[in-house]
Amino acid sequence: MKSLFDKSSYKNIVSTMGRYISLVLVSFLGAGMLAGLLAIAPDMQTTADDYLRDQDTSDVQIQSPFGFSKSDLSKIKSTKNVSQSQTTTTFDGVAKVAKSSYTMRVYSIPNVSTDLNKLSLVKGHLPTKSNEAVIVIPPDGIKNIKLSNSVSFSGNDTAGLTKRNQFKIVGIVKSGLYPHNKQGTSSKGSGAVDFVLFVSKSGFRNNTENSIFVKFDNTNSLNSFSNKYEDVVNQDINQIKKFSTLQAKKRYHHLNDNINQQQKGLSDLEQISGSSPQITRLNKSLNKQKNTLKQINSPQWYFETRNQNQGFAIIKSDAQSMKSLATIFPIIFFLVAALVALTSMTRMIDEERTLIGTFKSLGYSDSKITSRYLIYAVSATLIGSSFGIIAGFQGLPRMIWSAYSTQYSLPFIQLNFHWTYAILALSTMLVVIIGITAWTIFKNLQESTAQLLTPKTPPAGKRIFLEKIGSIWKHLSFSQKVTQRNIFLDKKRMLMAVVGVIGSTALLVTGFALQNSAMSFPKEQYQHITKYNMTASISDTDELNNEVRKVVTNKSLVKKSLAGRDESIEVSSNNSGTKKYYINLIVPKESKDLSKFVLLKNNNNNIPLQKKGVVITNNIAKRLRLKVGDKIKGKLLTDYETKNMKVTGITIHIIII
Repeated sequence: MKSLFDKSSYKNIVSTMGRYISLVLVSFLGAGMLAGLLAIAPDMQTTADDYLRDQDTSDVQIQSPFGFSKSDLSKIKSTKNVSQSQTTTTFDGVAKVAKSSYTMRVYSIPNVSTDLNKLSLVKGHLPTKSNEAVIVIPPDGIKNIKLSNSVSFSGNDTAGLTKRNQFKIVGIVKSGLYPHNKQGTSSKGSGAVDFVLFVSKSGFRNNTENSIFVKFDNTNSLNSFSNKYEDVVNQDINQIKKFSTLQAKKRYHHLNDNINQQQKGLSDLEQISGSSPQITRLNKSLNKQKNTLKQINSPQWYFETRNQNQGFAIIKSDAQSMKSLATIFPIIFFLVAALVALTSMTRMIDEERTLIGTFKSLGYSDSKITSRYLIYAVSATLIGSSFGIIAGFQGLPRMIWSAYSTQYSLPFIQLNFHWTYAILALSTMLVVIIGITAWTIFKNLQESTAQLLTPKTPPAGKRIFLEKIGSIWKHLSFSQKVTQRNIFLDKKRMLMAVVGVIGSTALLVTGFALQNSAMSFPKEQYQHITKYNMTASISDTDELNNEVRKVVTNKSLVKKSLAGRDESIEVSSNNSGTKKYYINLIVPKESKDLSKFVLLKNNNNNIPLQKKGVVITNNIAKRLRLKVGDKIKGKLLTDYETKNMKVTGITIHIIII
């Protein structure tokens, strides 16, 4: 009899293949979506982490506004867990290339060969002469810049760090320091770094190192996106911070004493030989250096970890967004799977009531009979989920990566099989299908054998609401009447129809709402909040400033204008942990005129710009968890020193952070 029971179970699958395939497909979709979405974030992180490891990218960049001494470098290299270090000179400047101006960040390439922060050559060759440079190619390309183009900086930008102000591009490279389109912010030009250059060390003057990259030996086996990695790096940095302040002060006082000594020497020389243009020029240079030192109130070093690297932070944020999506989106597919399983298994069990009664009369236990239907449902779920998980792991990350890859300078995404997510997706789908099936068969097994062998008594005749409205009901065709009765008298069918319509309508409305909202954002931002038509950045050249002033004061060309200062600034808060953001700090010359150009408001109330404190946007307030009265930390990229500022207002801005 056991053999006949098993044959009957197998024959049941063959005879209801359409129903069986529907369970396979819904399991395929549900498990595939869950597994695929869960896999995207770790696959993105693994791809980025392996790339950074292959490039031997540093864990932290240490910067000093007044450079490093040999003693500083020696102490850093001898610090516990420091395995590699690389000194470099860096500066930002606005450069002219092929008649276009770009904000560029320049690094020196060490003369000594090192594996740290390797440059992957895409085209051309690495610099071999003092006037040669390579450019880092961002994912969106290098625009109209070509090999052999000249890059020209002004003397103000190079600040005497380089031997020349013009370099020739001889190669195109990729760098682990810049894995994203966003290449950082700058106090020069537009405020955003357009391109990054690496120049031969021989193109820089001696003893100008103002940055050092450090790699720790206890981070090699850690994933850069993990909390463990961040904790270990911070612990290692704290070892350097123990002596960093003292070393910074020593360096500061040494430079100050050196300037004083040189000024005294020039003063003595002037008394002996009299004044000369050369002495005047040297005095002017020394005074400028001294003023620069005076602006640094508290000498210190500044540390930038991978998490504070703008490109890395964006990749981390994108991965986190996909992780969040994976916790919500698959619910829709599991709900559909539950409804399909409920309808399919209920109908099959109702059709086989007599067969169930026959099995009971032959002595089969309830558990044995239940196993017949569980095998049916579980086998369909196992087949569908298994193929769905494989397809999800292979397909979804590819599709998502194709959208993100235009922003990343990373290799193709690594597709991995995640056993944890596979088991989670499979077990979740099994629980849903088995639960529905067991509940359905359990209701029937509560009846006696005699009741099961007897055809189910049809429910008492019921009339639906439409039947009571004769003017409508009599005009419906027979098939329309049957359809209406099936929907309103069969609760499960009605539930599926309602849920299906709700889901489809919700997706459509959400899509149109998102489109409409996205289209209305620019209109709201640029017509009601930011009212000006354009901004113009001017250099420190008095001659150019005078030309600009002539234009903006010409009423036939410009109706209104407002002068001010716009600086890139790094902000953070005690409420948001280690999170840091780069925003623009705007200081109008006449605050009373600001409302004519930018509207500061919240809940329809205008916000005054006070003499003390700052007004921040609602976007940055949310990210840093700030409210009015809290303190926000800000650091000008040209200043290095962090200042605490009181938040006096939070204004609505839709697009601007």
